[in-house]
Amino acid sequence: MVKRFLFWAALLLAGGAWSLAWAQSTRPGWGAVPYADAAGTGVTFRVWATTATQVTVFGSFNGWNSNSTPLVLEMPTNNGIWSADVPAARAGDQYRFSINQALVRRDPRARRVVHSGDAPGIIHDPGAYEWSTREHLPPAPEELVLYELHIGTFNHPRPTPNQVGTFTQASARLDHVAALGFNAIQLMPVAEFAGNNSWGYNPIDPYAVESAYGGPDAFKAFVDACHARSLAVILDTVHNHYGAGDDLQHSLWEFDGWRGFSGGGIYFAQDPAKAETPWGPRPDFSRPQVRQYIRDNIRMWLEDFRVDGLRWDATLYIRQTTNFTPIADGAALLRDINDWMAMEFPEKIRIAEDLTGDWLVTTPSTESGGLGFQSQWDRTFHEDVTRQITNDATRDLGAVAAHMAWSGDVRRVVYTESHDEVGYLNEDEGAKRFPAEIAPGAPFGLLARKKSTLGAALAFTAPGIPMIMQGQEMLENELFSTTNGMDWAKTTNYPGMVRLYRDLAGLRRNRDGVTAGLAGEIATASVTNNGTLLLVRRGIRGQPGNDVFVVANFSPNQVAGYWIDFPAANTWHVHFNSDSNAYSPDFLNRGSTAVFVWPDLRGDVTVAPWSVLVLSQQPPAASDSDGDGMPDTWETARSLDPNDPNDAWLNPDGDAYTHREEFRADTDPHVWNPPAAAHANLAVAGDFNDWKTAADFMARIDDGLWQRDLLLPAGTIQFKFAANMSWSNNWGGLATPVLIPPVTAPLAEFGDNLTLTNLPAGTYRFRFDEQRLRFTVRPIAAADSDLDGMPDDWETDHGLDPLVSRDALENPDGDLYSNLEEYRLDLDPQIPDASQTDYAGMAVAGTHNGWNNTPNMAPHDSLHHTWTLLTNLTTRTGIVFKFAAEGSWSNNWGDSNPPHTSWPLAGTADFMGSDIKITRPMKGNFRFTFHERTREYSVGFADPDVDGDGLPDDWEEEYFGTAAGDTPDNNPDQDLYTNEDEYFRGSNPTVWDPPEANYPSLAVAGTFNGWSTTANMTLTNHHLWQYVHEFARTDQVAFKFAAHGNWNTNWGHSRTSSLPMSGTAVRQAGNIGISNLHGGAVIFTFNDQTLAYTVAYENPPVLLSLDATPAGNAGFVIRWNSADGQVFRVRRGADLRDTNSFVTLAPSVSATPTLNVYTDSAPAATTGFYQIQILE
Repeated sequence: MVKRFLFWAALLLAGGAWSLAWAQSTRPGWGAVPYADAAGTGVTFRVWATTATQVTVFGSFNGWNSNSTPLVLEMPTNNGIWSADVPAARAGDQYRFSINQALVRRDPRARRVVHSGDAPGIIHDPGAYEWSTREHLPPAPEELVLYELHIGTFNHPRPTPNQVGTFTQASARLDHVAALGFNAIQLMPVAEFAGNNSWGYNPIDPYAVESAYGGPDAFKAFVDACHARSLAVILDTVHNHYGAGDDLQHSLWEFDGWRGFSGGGIYFAQDPAKAETPWGPRPDFSRPQVRQYIRDNIRMWLEDFRVDGLRWDATLYIRQTTNFTPIADGAALLRDINDWMAMEFPEKIRIAEDLTGDWLVTTPSTESGGLGFQSQWDRTFHEDVTRQITNDATRDLGAVAAHMAWSGDVRRVVYTESHDEVGYLNEDEGAKRFPAEIAPGAPFGLLARKKSTLGAALAFTAPGIPMIMQGQEMLENELFSTTNGMDWAKTTNYPGMVRLYRDLAGLRRNRDGVTAGLAGEIATASVTNNGTLLLVRRGIRGQPGNDVFVVANFSPNQVAGYWIDFPAANTWHVHFNSDSNAYSPDFLNRGSTAVFVWPDLRGDVTVAPWSVLVLSQQPPAASDSDGDGMPDTWETARSLDPNDPNDAWLNPDGDAYTHREEFRADTDPHVWNPPAAAHANLAVAGDFNDWKTAADFMARIDDGLWQRDLLLPAGTIQFKFAANMSWSNNWGGLATPVLIPPVTAPLAEFGDNLTLTNLPAGTYRFRFDEQRLRFTVRPIAAADSDLDGMPDDWETDHGLDPLVSRDALENPDGDLYSNLEEYRLDLDPQIPDASQTDYAGMAVAGTHNGWNNTPNMAPHDSLHHTWTLLTNLTTRTGIVFKFAAEGSWSNNWGDSNPPHTSWPLAGTADFMGSDIKITRPMKGNFRFTFHERTREYSVGFADPDVDGDGLPDDWEEEYFGTAAGDTPDNNPDQDLYTNEDEYFRGSNPTVWDPPEANYPSLAVAGTFNGWSTTANMTLTNHHLWQYVHEFARTDQVAFKFAAHGNWNTNWGHSRTSSLPMSGTAVRQAGNIGISNLHGGAVIFTFNDQTLAYTVAYENPPVLLSLDATPAGNAGFVIRWNSADGQVFRVRRGADLRDTNSFVTLAPSVSATPTLNVYTDSAPAATTGFYQIQILE
């Protein structure tokens, strides 16, 4: 009994100690959420593991100890939620969960993972990324033009299983999409999937961004880059299934150890009829925790990543099983999320891929059975249009006409190519690129180009949201595959095709103001000319002048002068002709340019084979060479480039308008302009501010869109919207509505008071939409009414205007920081601050300063992260150096590229790289710069030097009269010194200077001059002396070199040799001897610095290649090789070793290239030697 009691008590104490050390977190958030508040810093961990009895978190923050950091089961315990605050953890730490000390699992809500296999998650701070663009407002559905894009292949030439395209690489090609005139990216899934190479429809970590693409911050940078180009991002999200096979075993699969009836555990459906989809296990939509998991995931993409909308993959398999049995919980989930998005984020786009054409998919969720999507993919458009274009034998244009007369407006997405229709995974189902389907053997041929662009023109003029698949615009013929990168060379091969798609996008978006009807709700279609001619009218109800008429010829024959019925009597102008030779040299530019329509509505039209005309009653727009929607004259007048389409989306003045929008608004693109609005001001007035119409003004954030963020007390409030500080214009509810945020609802002028109830105290965002006459109220974390990135209270505290975004870019204190940067760096925008650097100090260390790495550089006055040093140097051989941070070699940068030889020099340094070498002379002041982030560096001559030749202006002016007086390598005084040499020596470049020498005089003293030390050598170059002496033939000569006319300083070598000879003399050494001296002039040279000497004949005998043959009965014929300009002496002797035995036969013989011939008819002996000397 006692033993049992003691054992139980020990367990109680152990449990008590554990619970005292760790408690459930009171902070919000799921997964791993970094915190920094008054109570401290760390990370909150929270996870759902409903069948677990013990959960711990372990990682790099606790030495990977799986027992030391337990999570606590939250109250009420039956929710299965575990949490704890861990002060030691930080963003960037790796972590995992241990379940029951038996299972190791990755966090189901991990925002970042090492990789998709057996690897940990990484704690990620979602607020760390600094956005460069403000919150983006996507185009309305009727304005969307979609470009489907896959990150892994968009800008990577040869993707492999281990090497795929990244967000950064994709961003580098976004200018292409923007220049095409598209305004939205339809982005294929980016949630972490198995492996590195996938379409993305096999997610295993739905909250993590694919690590191979670059992870979460790289995705934010991609979204940022899209928004900077006015491109919305509509993200493909997958919640009909997760993973496949064993892909999920390290994350969601049987997460807390419970398997369930059908396997998979708590996240997956256990009803056998619902457990599987064709691609993987289905989530259990019946569990509220799973529904919340999906809803929170959607919120994450919308809020943290600022995506502009979602395309839900395979929604049919969320709301139905594979045998079409309804899944009520799945349908309710879709309806709930769409309703919530419509209330809280009404501007965000909601698209389904249901592929059933079920109208309930796009019926508002407030109506019976409606799922609340705004649009859905229409696969039948692709099937019918491509079939009728390719099927010449049994074509039925009625099927195409039905699509062109579709009455659902933008409730569908239309396309001729998408990832499914052209993807290799569906090749067995007939997937092909459309040009390859049209002409398998000639996908780039005329017929493939004509027919494929006919289909594209129909998609861009049909009711619905048009979309193309990446590469379609450049006539891509290869199946979409994760191992086939985009072939960007095709943009050069087929520039006309790219232009055609650009013009189609321009038509759909009414770029030139002549095709507004394409965005309207009117759509009628008819077929004529024996079933080959399709006529389509598009228009806006009540605006017949904006009608657009489309004529499409589905035959190989030109239709010429054919009379058809038009919507109205007028002149109809052709704004697009797919047979234009601007699109291809072999397009023949056939077709009408304008059609006069008579009062009976008849007009005759000409259309080329397989071609489309798009007409309207609006006259053609002004010339626009780059097709960017801005006339050439307007661009030129405002210093823009009429040949650069990429300047259309630029916004240098930081207002609400890109350049193209400035043109449309008739505003100056170089001056900040507020968004257009119908009223001078608008305010939120209610019982919380005594119904004052001039108390809580709203900010204009877009044309006709107002916003104000307000701190409200808990409880219930009433309010209305009022314009111009008066109740003369006010808006309220349609019928005394009582609403709970988040909410979006219609407004009525002079309507009833609006009531918000059940408000928790906090900050709420009010939006008023003039154009749609609706409002939105939703809770937010911090007030930023003008969306400029600076909280309202911070702006107010620092004298800025929280209702005008312009001040984000202003810099009242004149330092290097805009107001927005001052806020981000916690600086005062009214007080000048120094430039920003990552290191406390930086040095240039090298041979010039004994490799002293003590910081000697200063932060640049006008550039962040840039260091500069101005120093005086004098060196003829250059320097070797590196950059070193904070007085240590632990952080240093060098450059292994070849040495620099000219000014100014620049490069990019490598961390811990090789020494940087400058091999040219340096004299004067030099400026070193180094950017610590880009690692770019430069070294330049800092003294005034207008011609950049390394000679200071004042020096050149002194000697040559002008700052660009002469070149460094010139030598005007004809001495041995160039101008650069004279500058380094401090001598006059216009006055002759003798060569440099270590001694005033030198002599060759020897047996031939009685050992006289009287100076006889001449200085011919720097330190190089020369003496010539004429010798008779002798057996032996001895000599030495002597300085100053005496023997005190002399050099010898203690050696004897025949000529030529060379060596290095030694001071006070023995005589140098010459043997076998043949006679003649001998040249002595001596270098008084290196002590090198040479002795050689001035005109040494030169033996050539000779050929001597008997000449008949007497003498010899001598032949030798020769060259232009040479002169020879011919000699004959009896003893090759005795030059005195040789006699001259011919003193001067000119060359007769390439062979000289001489005949010696009377040789003195029957044996002997011939010698040919080269005289010139």
